[in-house]
Amino acid sequence: MKRKLSMISLDSVGCGLDTLSNTVYPAYERGGYDFDNGSHLDDCCEDWYNGLSKEDMNEVKNARQ
Repeated sequence: MKRKLSMISLDSVGCGLDTLSNTVYPAYERGGYDFDNGSHLDDCCEDWYNGLSKEDMNEVKNARQ
């Protein structure tokens, strides 16, 4: 069964965010995401959040609403 995703790119930290589940996935250099190694936004460390650009931080904030 395929999972439903709504991905947005968070280029400043090299990840994609599934806004339906608030799960972050590492991005591959050649495109796509590593869906086997996702982390929920609640599990991301402070350094990860500090690495977000202003635009990407706004995307994260919007996803949490």
